[in-house]
Amino acid sequence: MPYRETAPFSLTLRVNPPLSLFLSRALSARSRSNVTRRTNEIGIRLALGAQGASVLRMIIRESLVLLAIGTGLGLPLAMMATRIIKQQLFAMDAIDPISFAAALVVVSLMTVIASWLPARRAAKVDPVTALRCE
Repeated sequence: MPYRETAPFSLTLRVNPPLSLFLSRALSARSRSNVTRRTNEIGIRLALGAQGASVLRMIIRESLVLLAIGTGLGLPLAMMATRIIKQQLFAMDAIDPISFAAALVVVSLMTVIASWLPARRAAKVDPVTALRCE
């Protein structure tokens, strides 16, 4: 293969891993800051009898809502972008359902993991400490 045919693929391999790492760190930081900001509310919920599992579900549910919004906006935009980069795709269709499904699974897993870690920490918050926090 001539160099110019492999250049877009090579660029993709150099750009995507750092970009994915950056986006997963940003998502995790957003979830962490959201939990930190809501420590007082979470402490009140736990003091009033909420179970740790319900706090965990609440925080993960909020992240999944953001995932649904992002997917709802991102998939149509990605499909429109395939028209632009159609000439650079080799040996695959412009709209490859396997690639879209794989990307959706990876992003969904990153979202759940990035929100689960701060949610687990929030579920273990001592209500008295959380109420004294503010």
